[in-house]
Amino acid sequence: LPMTKMDAFFSDKSATRQDCDSFAEKRFGGPITPVNAFANAQFGLVARHQHVGAVGALEVYSMPKLRGDTFVQASLRVAQDSVSIGPEERGRIHSACLARLDILWTTLPELQPAVQHVRNHIDKLFDPDTDYPLVPVHGDLSPSNMLVDRYTGNLTGVIDSGELSFLPLGFDFYALDNIIGEWSPDGWKERASAPSMRAHFWATLVPLMHLSDADIQNIKVAWLAGILFHFGTRSDAGLPGMAGHLNDNDSMGTQMPDELISDSLRRSQKSMPWEGLTYERD
Repeated sequence: LPMTKMDAFFSDKSATRQDCDSFAEKRFGGPITPVNAFANAQFGLVARHQHVGAVGALEVYSMPKLRGDTFVQASLRVAQDSVSIGPEERGRIHSACLARLDILWTTLPELQPAVQHVRNHIDKLFDPDTDYPLVPVHGDLSPSNMLVDRYTGNLTGVIDSGELSFLPLGFDFYALDNIIGEWSPDGWKERASAPSMRAHFWATLVPLMHLSDADIQNIKVAWLAGILFHFGTRSDAGLPGMAGHLNDNDSMGTQMPDELISDSLRRSQKSMPWEGLTYERD
């Protein structure tokens, strides 16, 4: 509960804030340090909570303190650090991406055309002269890590930011593919609405970010790289940055969305983001 709403919360309760603080100090040992929450925070799942008593009509539950920052806090911290990111750090990230592409080239030869395309164009994403943005990337932006409003479907939060890192804009756009496609026993299948959702995505993104044609091409390269990193490396590979999900579900064999990768390669080779798309720039 935000501190600004604390008095209003207790205004119609039989217990007071002091009663609650006294209970907590007696139950857990003092001193008591209130923790502020975001004004729009919504809580639906609490880890390992247990009932520890009551203060008047208020039921009291406890839970262990979970380590780590929220995605918002971590993103802000990374964004602040980006102010001082220099050629050396940019080069380190570039080298790590190239090393991961080398692993993909060796371990999954069927991906070599897509890997080679990224290799041919990835230098542009790190060229300081182009000023292509390096941004906070979640690293595991899957549907299971997105919170939505159950009634409106609007995104309300993102969790599990353990793989948060700096990467070129577009590396985590595979999240859209995760939403408009799904695994089946026959492999990766896209929903019937996929083309219109992709078109809507680009029609929103291009004018919002004032993207040039060169920006669009760079994003598509980064997008394809993100797909390869996300689906083509194992979660236990120990690689920094984006989490891999190859073979996370052994019941479906080697999980590689071949059609998604080939389609993404084809789109990356085209000048337009998506066939038939029209959009307006400001």
